[in-house]
Amino acid sequence: MSRKALLVVDMQKKFYSKKTASMMDTAIRTINLAIEQFRAHGQEVIFIKHRSRRMGLLDGQSSFELLDTIKQEPSDQLIVKTKGNAFAATPLADHLAGRKISELYVCGFAAEACVNHTYNGGKQKGFAVYKVKDSIGSKSKILLSLFNRIGRYKRLEEITFK
Repeated sequence: MSRKALLVVDMQKKFYSKKTASMMDTAIRTINLAIEQFRAHGQEVIFIKHRSRRMGLLDGQSSFELLDTIKQEPSDQLIVKTKGNAFAATPLADHLAGRKISELYVCGFAAEACVNHTYNGGKQKGFAVYKVKDSIGSKSKILLSLFNRIGRYKRLEEITFK
């Protein structure tokens, strides 16, 4: 059985607004179901947060925190990044390799930015990478629609843990 990890990218309070709320709420529902599914099968859930002084995303600030509706557990791994790609200048690749994880499922915010960069970064590192259908938010419905047309997706019910 290949080990899997769910990468929950940038589901931080800063990015939840009137403009993004509808897409984010849809994504949150699917993300929480995916989190439950991965945990139930003993697979890893990794939360990724973006830190940026320019964007007002700093430790200790409310904007830096994950949304209250996301089901994070104290045992979940947390990776803090400063670039769009969660593999750039972080211990993520080493963490995954150390746990013999070869298959990644990416979800979170934003399709046109950090989710896309992390998806591509995982592919460049040699992982089998999938986006989880209906689990990605964006600043724009048009950009999300375009992002949904590229790459590999799986619906939750298509993810197997055998």
